[in-house]
Amino acid sequence: MMVRAFARRCCTAIALAGMVMGLSGCVLLTTPSAPEAVAALRARRAAARIDATAAVPQLPRTTPAPARVRRAPTAESPVAGAVPPAYAVPVAPSIAPAVGDADRARLAAQLVNDPTDLATAEQLGLLDLAAALPDGVDLASATSDFRAMQDVLRAGLSSDPASAGLPENRWAAARRASIDPDARQLFTMTYRDQWLLSWAPSAPDHIISAIEPYYRAVIARAMRDHIARLRDLVTRIGWFDIRRYGETASHAAWLIVQHADFDTDYQRTMLDHLRPRVASGDFQPRFFGFLTDRVAVNAGEPQTYGTQGRCVAVADGVSIWQPFDMIDPATVDERRLSVGLDPLSVYRAEFSCDAAEDG
Repeated sequence: MMVRAFARRCCTAIALAGMVMGLSGCVLLTTPSAPEAVAALRARRAAARIDATAAVPQLPRTTPAPARVRRAPTAESPVAGAVPPAYAVPVAPSIAPAVGDADRARLAAQLVNDPTDLATAEQLGLLDLAAALPDGVDLASATSDFRAMQDVLRAGLSSDPASAGLPENRWAAARRASIDPDARQLFTMTYRDQWLLSWAPSAPDHIISAIEPYYRAVIARAMRDHIARLRDLVTRIGWFDIRRYGETASHAAWLIVQHADFDTDYQRTMLDHLRPRVASGDFQPRFFGFLTDRVAVNAGEPQTYGTQGRCVAVADGVSIWQPFDMIDPATVDERRLSVGLDPLSVYRAEFSCDAAEDG
């Protein structure tokens, strides 16, 4: 079995049928069950666009996969430590895998009803692991590898990234630099969001396939926790206004909203809430553009700025990135310029779609 670590995130561009996350201004994230488009912007925009359009990532495999959206890696990388109770995802009890298609269908249906059900996700993963175990691979050893990945995911939920043993990223640094308790809580959430969505394990295909239900459940739980906490913060302080908290905090808060595709009503509410802050200089226009498009596409409406899209096959084995339907495509660059976005041709060039040989 070929084992490959990925140095770059590959994600399927989001379609309306299908979601954490956005990293680096990638394609649209719609519902928490779809694969995500993950990538980085060019170096000068990497920090600004991270997560603009992400969805729950599909973990890379060594076998061929559908066309993926690919970008250059960002400067951001995951960070590790103990998992304090306030942020810990409960360790699901060990459950012997069920047997048969009916059991798998039942477990999958339970996850549709409750995407955050870690115990069910673990049981489904163990069932898949036993069913897909390659010849010559010991189940006990494979299960140990599965448990190790669970431990890594739980470490990613640490409320103190600096002590958690995970790689450093800008959000962990922002948390350390901040003395405001609300901003520190926000940066912890954004760190967690980014770490989970960019998680890049190196493992055989049967382990990657088995951990994926649990991975998605962890992301679903984390994102719902994030939006609940952000609601409370916004109710109390209004927003992380640039003049009071700085551009980094405003950016961080936007990422949490942008990834809340499980609560599109709240995304739309926040779009209206942020509109006057763009005019006052307390919220970045380009992020308002991304959220405007996200809300529109999630509602099945044409987008304004062309920031959300997917890979489209144009020939056998050849795909290109295309935006979802737009209002008056002929004037899209004028609208993009008005919020500080590059021309659409420049933005599209940042994506490449391929058969994703590494996932």
